[in-house]
Amino acid sequence: MPHVLLIEEDAAIAALFAHVLTEDGYALVLAQTGANPCRDPPARYAVLDRLRAATRAPIVICTRHPGALYADHRARGYAAVLE
Repeated sequence: MPHVLLIEEDAAIAALFAHVLTEDGYALVLAQTGANPCRDPPARYAVLDRLRAATRAPIVICTRHPGALYADHRARGYAAVLE
């Protein structure tokens, strides 16, 4: 069973992702951050870069922020940005 790590500060959005992903056969690991580390522009990639260094798994950035903020995502090793 494939695993998905979900980092989401909004409980309702996390629940929606959890429902859809588990119904599609994914094992979900939910990271409880208490805050969105991507909100602050200088820290936008801080958490993601640590995650990227720890795994070769594809990382998709799902964000409510403009995708242009992540224009360099492919150069940094991320699979896609969904806004």
